[in-house]
Amino acid sequence: MAIANAAIIILVLGDATSTLVGKKIGKNKLPHHLQKSWQGSFSFFVVSFIGAGTQVPLVAAFMGALAGTITEAYSPLDDNIAIPVVSGMVITLLIYLFF
Repeated sequence: MAIANAAIIILVLGDATSTLVGKKIGKNKLPHHLQKSWQGSFSFFVVSFIGAGTQVPLVAAFMGALAGTITEAYSPLDDNIAIPVVSGMVITLLIYLFF
């Protein structure tokens, strides 16, 4: 259950934060996706890592947040579906292999 919680936290907190920060102070646009900014992506990563770190080991939270950040930045699909799926798969893989 902790893996699902972490994946949902990454989606909810990260996506909301990246939108707010990106619209407010996002000046440097990402290459290949000009509607998104480095500032929004960085805030997605930081908030997602902190949130997921409350549910799973920190290494898994770090990699899940990183996977969610990359998915959010470059996903051609609806990122609300892709983010928790990709993050959850990365966290699951790490936990079952190393913890």
